[in-house]
Amino acid sequence: MSHIDDILDGIPPPEQCRSVNERILNEMNISNSMARYISHSERPKECRCNHRYEQLKQECEQLKQECEQLKQRCVRLTQECEQLKQERVMKTTNKKKKKKDDEEIDDPSFQELLDRHYRSIEECDKCQKDLYWKIRYQYDFGIPEKQLTNWKQEYDKKLFVVLSEVQINSRALENVYRQTEEICLAAVQQKGLALEYVKEQTPEICLAAVQENRWVLQYVKVQTPELCLAAVKKNGEMLQFVKEQTPEICLAAVKENGLTLYYVEVQTEDICLAAVKENGRALEYVKKQTTEICLAAVKKNGMALQYVKQQTMEICLAAVKKNGMALYYVEVQTPELCLTAVQQEGCALEYVKKQTEDICLAAVQQYGMMLEFVEGQTTEICLAAVQQEGWALQYVKKQTEEICMAAVQQYGRALQFVKQQTPEICICLATPTEAHIM
Repeated sequence: MSHIDDILDGIPPPEQCRSVNERILNEMNISNSMARYISHSERPKECRCNHRYEQLKQECEQLKQECEQLKQRCVRLTQECEQLKQERVMKTTNKKKKKKDDEEIDDPSFQELLDRHYRSIEECDKCQKDLYWKIRYQYDFGIPEKQLTNWKQEYDKKLFVVLSEVQINSRALENVYRQTEEICLAAVQQKGLALEYVKEQTPEICLAAVQENRWVLQYVKVQTPELCLAAVKKNGEMLQFVKEQTPEICLAAVKENGLTLYYVEVQTEDICLAAVKENGRALEYVKKQTTEICLAAVKKNGMALQYVKQQTMEICLAAVKKNGMALYYVEVQTPELCLTAVQQEGCALEYVKKQTEDICLAAVQQYGMMLEFVEGQTTEICLAAVQQEGWALQYVKKQTEEICMAAVQQYGRALQFVKQQTPEICICLATPTEAHIM
């Protein structure tokens, strides 16, 4: 404010300004009188020249304008003086007030008043908190039968009781005065099916319920992609309850359970491929089969060959390599396919349409009991069969001492199927072997 003081020092006091203003105004009044006289008086007849009259008239007009300007300037100066005077008064007042405040702060009575003010604020805050818990108690649990003193403490006790009830029996959620998010969460975390009784579902409550029990997805009112994704990841069959399927949700579902491809509304090659890789039998639900999808299916489960619409040698060979019994579904059998099938599973010999010695030999070497289905038995085939499984002796049409001895050596109880027992065969039975012990 120092610059204001400098300005004030350079300006005369208001009394002097008023005297100057009065002098200027007097001059203005004289000029105005002259102007009025000249303008209203008749043109003198004695005037020798009109030109002089016009000049005087113009000079009067100029004087009049200058007077107006001086008047306006005086008004502005007066206003500025008043403003500066007010600022000086305010400055003086503020200094006095500041000094008085400093004195009051140092005063002990003021400090006591300040402490009393703070205590009142604390008491008011405490009352507000108490009122908050009172309102919340009545809102969540209803009006209590008796007046309570500590509403916060009583609220915590009541909440603990309600939480214990819904955790023990989730159906108790039905009888809760007001279902809060905390109470509902406790109920569905204990038993997900309690979601059926939740009045106001939230994403957090629904997610907790689905994580506890995947089947509760059917009770979710507002399904979100995150919620559905969590459900199908836990159990792909939940896809049947998803209202709005997305490729991501469907892919997650078939990866968890390939057979849920049945519920996929819009199939893609990626979804189908993922489904058959998880479960080859999902090929049954593939609407548009490709060689890649079919190969993936039979490599996972050879019996999926039954669902292949257009069989190829590559697909059939992959199927019987995985499971020889898939030979049953091969439309066009070849010696190579049949041999591969019985090598993987001897029981597949039952489905071989055209048997060869190599195929039959491979079958009984894999499982001797398949001798029963061999159409053209040979000594080599029968010997291979009983060496693999002595019990197969019962299916040998032409027994020889060598075959019977091999059968008894492999499994002693096969002696009962020996038609002509000899001492040598019986001695073989008396000699313990690993097969006998087993």
